[in-house]
Formats: sequence, structure tokens, C-alpha cells
Amino acid sequence: MKWILGAFLPVAVALAGCAPGAGPADAAAAAPPPTIALRLSSWGQTMLTWTISADGTGSYTEAEGVATNFRNYTLVTRRLDAGTAGYAEIRTLLASTERHAGNGIACTLQITDQAYGRVSWNGVETPFNFGCRSKDADAMIAGIEKANGRLKILAANGDILNTEQIGSPQ
Repeated sequence: MKWILGAFLPVAVALAGCAPGAGPADAAAAAPPPTIALRLSSWGQTMLTWTISADGTGSYTEAEGVATNFRNYTLVTRRLDAGTAGYAEIRTLLASTERHAGNGIACTLQITDQAYGRVSWNGVETPFNFGCRSKDADAMIAGIEKANGRLKILAANGDILNTEQIGSPQ
């Protein structure tokens, strides 16, 4: 009996690795939802950044008091707590952006002085430019604008974590 267990146990252990649920597809399905981050710039200056984790926590930074020359303003960073439902809402709004993660998007640049930036999904970036026009670019820009607006509302009452003066005070 001892020799049967000794011969059977290594085979059973080897076969356990082939059990359903152990494959790469299941490992990918079990991967945590991405942390989403955005940086929006205009004329080389940061105007808006935010990050949100799957639990809905993060931060939201927006330029306040921007002069027309983009040289004198304050970046104000607020704590963000949108909850898991808020995170799911933002991810849904950015679904067209997530589909292009790691790639650019085909478009015709029609307006050269528009805001631009990147949305990041666990560090995998999707560049965007509000001056780009195509069916995909229009959908992506609309989602980004809606997500930015929603996060601004969700962060409005958040604690101020940091302020940074850009240029000279006005």
C-alpha cells in the first residue's frame, strides 16, 4: 500500500496543476482592476491630473486661477473617495479609451492648440488630443470630458492634500 501512495502522489500533484481554474485565462480574469490616471496639459503646462483605484480612492488636481498666458496659477490637489461604484462609473465612461490602452488612436488633427494628455491603465498609456477628430477620437474625448466632470464633483468636498503655485502669484 505504501508503494502505491508513493507512486500515485507525484502523479496526483502533477495532475492538480491541470485542474480547471489553473490556466492563464483564469489568472488574467482574476487580475485586479486597473488604477486609472489622467494628465491633461495645455501649452506644456499641467492643467488637470487625477488617479483613482478600484476601491474609489485617489486624488484630483486642478489648475485654479489660470491666466491667459498659462504662467501663473495654482494646482490644488484634493482627496478623492468615489467608492467602488464611482470607480465603476469612471471606468465605464472611459471604456473607449481603455480599448486603446498602449496604442495611439487614428485621427486627423484639426485644431492644433487644444488640450492633450494621457490616460493610464496600471501604467499602460493611451495618448489623446482634444484637437483630434475621428469617430474613435470623438468617443474617447467625450468619455474623458464626462469622467473629468464627474470626478471634479466627487472631489469638490475632499480634503486639500497639496497646493502648488505655478509661476508668480497674481
